[in-house]
Amino acid sequence: MKQATTIQKILWGTLLTGFMGAASAADFTVDQVFDGVDANPGDGTCATVGGNCTLRAAVMETNAL
Repeated sequence: MKQATTIQKILWGTLLTGFMGAASAADFTVDQVFDGVDANPGDGTCATVGGNCTLRAAVMETNAL
């Protein structure tokens, strides 16, 4: 059997996610190179206590949503 290409895997993943009722997408812009946790995960805003959006805060917020 022929191995699936990366694009095929992405398309199947997207298709399956759609059928499973994925939540609406959120966009977060990481604006801080330093590490920091999200101040309030699940509120829909990527922000540390200092108000910046770090990669960790964006992941935490996404997981909470």
